[in-house]
Amino acid sequence: MKIKRVYIIVDNPNSWFIKYAKVLTQKIKKLKIKCILVTHEKKLRNKADVCFYLSCTKMTKFKTLKKFKKNIVVHGSKLPKGRGHAPWVWDILSGTNSINLSLFEIDPKNNKPDSGPIYLRDKINLNGTELLDEIRKVLAFRIINLCIKFIKKVKKIKPKKQIGKGSFFRMRKPLDQELKINNSILSQFNILRTADNDRWPAFFNYKKKKYFLKIYKG
Repeated sequence: MKIKRVYIIVDNPNSWFIKYAKVLTQKIKKLKIKCILVTHEKKLRNKADVCFYLSCTKMTKFKTLKKFKKNIVVHGSKLPKGRGHAPWVWDILSGTNSINLSLFEIDPKNNKPDSGPIYLRDKINLNGTELLDEIRKVLAFRIINLCIKFIKKVKKIKPKKQIGKGSFFRMRKPLDQELKINNSILSQFNILRTADNDRWPAFFNYKKKKYFLKIYKG
């Protein structure tokens, strides 16, 4: 399979990943491959060899998937563990200081999300002090590297079926950023470091009032 045309879709135009998707787009173009970045499924109009679905929040329709030879996702867990929403955030909240990545192909015949065959894996080791923007930056460039590696080695790498019992994470909500006022900062530091200061800030309730906390490094 020779790749000549690629789509990248990030289905939220306000996603933190948009600026990194633009970097990936330029890297793919330097490989003399036509690459188009879109933010809505309706803009996936033409056929292509590969479509990368990155930081997407919606399921893609079957008629859209049929337009591409390969439909590729990079998921933030060691699949089949951690299917679903924001897996690496849930992992950090559980006390883990590593992020696993799985580059897999969407299986149109399987309705279970994040269940397709895996081409590539990667692992990021954190030191436990990184805040959200720092984590996202490291994560984004590893995702970019996996996508480029896939393009370059697509003829050689063979997908492997997911083996083992899977697990599923629910979608996170603003209430998940609540801090317990009687608990220590240290015990809740992972909530603070994974909080989005603008969209999902950490907060606590006191005397029927809600207070927001934003965290920065000095």
